[in-house]
Amino acid sequence: MNTPAHLVVNLALLAGGTRRRHLAWVAGGAVLPDLGMFGFFAYQYYVARTPMLTIWDERYFDPAWQLFFDLWNALPLLLLGLVVASYKRREVWMLFFASAILHVLLDLPVHREDGHRHLWPLSDWRFMSPVSYWDPAHGGALGSLLELLLIAAASLVLWRRHRSRAPRTALALYNIAKLVTWLGFYGPRL
Repeated sequence: MNTPAHLVVNLALLAGGTRRRHLAWVAGGAVLPDLGMFGFFAYQYYVARTPMLTIWDERYFDPAWQLFFDLWNALPLLLLGLVVASYKRREVWMLFFASAILHVLLDLPVHREDGHRHLWPLSDWRFMSPVSYWDPAHGGALGSLLELLLIAAASLVLWRRHRSRAPRTALALYNIAKLVTWLGFYGPRL
């Protein structure tokens, strides 16, 4: 799933009711697993001046970078954070780590070659899903359509929860952009 999709889904699932006041913590956890990738891209593209195809076809799969990405997606480390936050009764940190764990669990079934070692440091095992959330050769059209539907459902929840114009406009624009992108990328292949 794409990072904004995680944000919308996690906010719908984890930031309702009395937890609504902790929306920023849920949002932070929703993006945490992808922060390493954003740092990687910023370094490769803006500092190292690496061409885009080289970034995603070669550098992304470098073992050192893969370990760096895996650190941000390691369920044992995230679960440890959740346990410590729970033991200390820190609700905001519990929501933060729960949101990061939800991100990882939603990514697990839709990443193929770009999957992470989610059990690191306990194991180097890497689940390679038969379904990709983006690659047309591995069900990407269907995987991304399911992501689109999940985003739409989560957006409806958030739409009902937030009555002001700004969040509703952001949700509407994001959903339109996702639909147009999906149609542009997969429409010609249908």
